[in-house]
Amino acid sequence: MRVYTTGGSDMVLSRCVQQSLLSPSRDALQTAALTETDISEIIRGVITPMAQQSLRTIAVAYRDFPNRAMLPPSVEECPEQDLRLYGILGIKDPLRKGVPEAVEIAARAGVRVRMVTGDNKITASAIAKECGILRHETDIVMEGPVFRTLTPKQLDQILPRLVVLARSSPKDKMILVRRLNGNLPTKKEEWAEDHPDDDWETQRDVVRCRAAWVVWLLLCWNCWICGVALAAVRRRRSRAVCLRPVACVWVACVACAGPPPPDDLYTQVIPV
Repeated sequence: MRVYTTGGSDMVLSRCVQQSLLSPSRDALQTAALTETDISEIIRGVITPMAQQSLRTIAVAYRDFPNRAMLPPSVEECPEQDLRLYGILGIKDPLRKGVPEAVEIAARAGVRVRMVTGDNKITASAIAKECGILRHETDIVMEGPVFRTLTPKQLDQILPRLVVLARSSPKDKMILVRRLNGNLPTKKEEWAEDHPDDDWETQRDVVRCRAAWVVWLLLCWNCWICGVALAAVRRRRSRAVCLRPVACVWVACVACAGPPPPDDLYTQVIPV
């Protein structure tokens, strides 16, 4: 009984103790021990070159059991140790059309795009360069296991330059967003250090206006929902109602309809 497992190449490789190799005649597979030297050679000669070409490397491994009765209660947990490496695959996930252009527009508007992914550090860096996210030598690329060991003070120090977080977990994403939300300078002196060419009051007003716009939008939608509900109730009790629920929906659609935003909208909102 053979059970296969696949996953991130570095993760699966660390759980393998054997490897499958071609026989000298190259017409069959033979089993050999997987040593630390072999692992280093596979990483250097196979995984790293693939990752540098922005390929996601997937390892395929398996473990043999005498019969089905010998399988652990949970089949999903059984092939996690004493594995035999079968091969390494490279998967290319092409960028969607317009991604580099969208990142460039955001950069011109002063919006810092960050990449949080489960890929390894090398693959994530290669993809980030293709997107235009990783563009400066001072930009920081970090993996989740290292990210989790940082103190809040250390995290705040690297946040302005952290653009790629690889091998991240859902908790890493939550920590990153929380620190970013609380990392806005509160004093004019702190703002001047990072934004020497931007006016403190003007740019802070932009932030306040965004928040006010969101609150206004939520209030409008709440009022609209309440209006539809009241119209529906009055419609059931009396025919004397100025707008029917369907009419309320029609009014909302007309109000929300409009021309698409111009291409230079970002640069109009936040001048660079």
